Amino acid sequence: MRYVQVDGSTPDVPAPAALTGVKDVTAAEDDRLPLVAYSVDGIVRLPSGAQWQKVTEGTAPVYPG
Repeated sequence: MRYVQVDGSTPDVPAPAALTGVKDVTAAEDDRLPLVAYSVDGIVRLPSGAQWQKVTEGTAPVYPG
C-alpha cells in the first residue's frame, strides 16, 4: 500500500510504515479523519502525518453515512 495525494502525486511527508494483508480500506470526506483499514493486523488507522495504529475496538473499517 502506498500513500499518495488524490491527484496521484507523492506527499512531502515520510511514508507510513508498511501495512500487509490489507483486505478493506475506507476514508472519510473530512481530511481531518484518519484513513482506516482492515488487515492481517486487525483494524488500523492512519492519522495525518503519523504511522499506522491498531484500533482496540471495532468490527469493521467504515465511517457512518
